[in-house]
Amino acid sequence: MEFVVIALILLFLPGLSIIYLAGLDKYRYLFSFSLSYSLFVLLLKSTAYFGLDIESFKIFYLLLIFSLSTLAAIKIYRTVRNNKTTCTVKNCSCHNYAKSASLFILILVTGYFLVAGPYVELPSDIFQHLEYMQNTTREIFSSENTGKPITYYIEQNGKYWHYLYSFISIWSGYSLHEAILPASYFNVSVFLLGLFCFSLVVFRDMQPSPKILVFTSLAAVFFTFFHFGINIFSFIRYYALAPVILNFVLYFSVMAVIIDFYRSSSWNIKYLIVGGIIFYTSQCIHLQETLFIILMICIMSFYLFFQKHLPSLKLIWEGEGKRVIISPVKIFTDKINISFLITQTTMLSVFVYSYVSISRNPITQNKLIPLENILPFFKNMYILNPGFQFYNVVTLWGMLVILLFVFNIKKFRNNAFLMAGMMSPFFTVFNPFFTDLFLRHSWGDMLWRMTFLMPIHLVGAYLLV
Repeated sequence: MEFVVIALILLFLPGLSIIYLAGLDKYRYLFSFSLSYSLFVLLLKSTAYFGLDIESFKIFYLLLIFSLSTLAAIKIYRTVRNNKTTCTVKNCSCHNYAKSASLFILILVTGYFLVAGPYVELPSDIFQHLEYMQNTTREIFSSENTGKPITYYIEQNGKYWHYLYSFISIWSGYSLHEAILPASYFNVSVFLLGLFCFSLVVFRDMQPSPKILVFTSLAAVFFTFFHFGINIFSFIRYYALAPVILNFVLYFSVMAVIIDFYRSSSWNIKYLIVGGIIFYTSQCIHLQETLFIILMICIMSFYLFFQKHLPSLKLIWEGEGKRVIISPVKIFTDKINISFLITQTTMLSVFVYSYVSISRNPITQNKLIPLENILPFFKNMYILNPGFQFYNVVTLWGMLVILLFVFNIKKFRNNAFLMAGMMSPFFTVFNPFFTDLFLRHSWGDMLWRMTFLMPIHLVGAYLLV
């Protein structure tokens, strides 16, 4: 219990204070967690960069939390004293349904852990993570006793989650082994609640009633809980103590900002800055989710660009090009056009640089297949084997959702996130050029993880409800 309480304070209180002080009235759950986590990561990274010891980090960290909380409390006090409302709920009906749904999610997770307990079976990555946590705990005590700077794994894709686990375990009086259950419970709860809040943002494009919006988002959580992962293990069970599960909440936060950025006609710089901070933090914790963000922005901008200009392209194709009105000013000031030009130019530049400068890693047999088996004129190019790891992630249920999505695609065409996510395999794992680029920066064993970009559970929830 002490572990969960301390985790709640460290990973929600600073972010709540920041969003209240900054006047951020959207994505409160996602931002309160993501900004709190960012504060911990960026401060620990800065402490290591300047060669400070762990005591300096603890002083600065606790002082920052206290200062932010005090400033937020003062602002709340002044607001209440001046007889002003501290916050407004734009849709009370949706808000009430959302509270009930959140409580249901917590009950579901509680019942799950009471019955199943944490995942400590072999084979499992949890033992490798526990080894990292032993090392970070040893580093903390060593720095406290000797005053030496923190150096262990403070780098890109570093062990920030493992440091956080060690700190909370020490401050709560739990051993690393005793903390497995409360940490797993906390992580899974935060992830599923984050998915629920993110689904509320995604499904807003479908214009459902408040009740349907909440129930559809809850169904997305339900499908994720029971299906997300691969056919031999559940994501929330296998990765409960891995950095990836909480970093997914940072992915949700950034994508919520991006989705509303494309929806709105204005440039909301304040939210873009916050999204940029969270994006940077995500790459410090675990690069996979940072790559997910980049890919989804690229695919969404591609989809929105062609959706926007398809009518003009049809007129040109039909020989009616004179009816197309071209405004050079609008072309280079429209956010979709700008986003498309930046993302596609960047991806092309990265591909050319990688092709010229970086050699390709060896091909993983069975997991990748030669494209020439399907299209003979593509020599020495590969894609993910659709009958192996791709199917292991999607499974028969996922194939049914994809089939229903194709038959009902008109219902989704105005939802750029869902469309981009469902098209993502053709831009990633089944795209030989992306596969070639991926193999120059990583290994073929990891390519299948790009399948996690597909929002099968959200699409399935919408089709069901």
